[in-house]
Amino acid sequence: MDPNPPEQPLRDGQTDTQRDLTGAAAQAGTDAAAGTEQAGRADRAAGKEQPRGLPRLWSLVAAVAAGLVLAGAFPPVGFWPLAMVAPALLTLAVWGKGHRATVGLALICATAF
Repeated sequence: MDPNPPEQPLRDGQTDTQRDLTGAAAQAGTDAAAGTEQAGRADRAAGKEQPRGLPRLWSLVAAVAAGLVLAGAFPPVGFWPLAMVAPALLTLAVWGKGHRATVGLALICATAF
């Protein structure tokens, strides 16, 4: 990073102080983004990755269980508290997954229902 960035022209009605504050804020944002990126690289180099939710097999099991639990919330079983457990299981199944995996798991849950 260049410690002395080039001067930016003044906009209409802007003072030198406002320009300096705007430039400082932009520089601080750039520095923060660079620090976050470096921390992410350091974590990956150390073998630490962001949590990605359940493994694939357990996500499938949780999605099927969510559908079956939701079915138990409706007649003939009709145990209504299960209606609160099913969305929690489905959320657990899709946590940290991509868009396609989330749609697939939701369809599996609906099929089991």
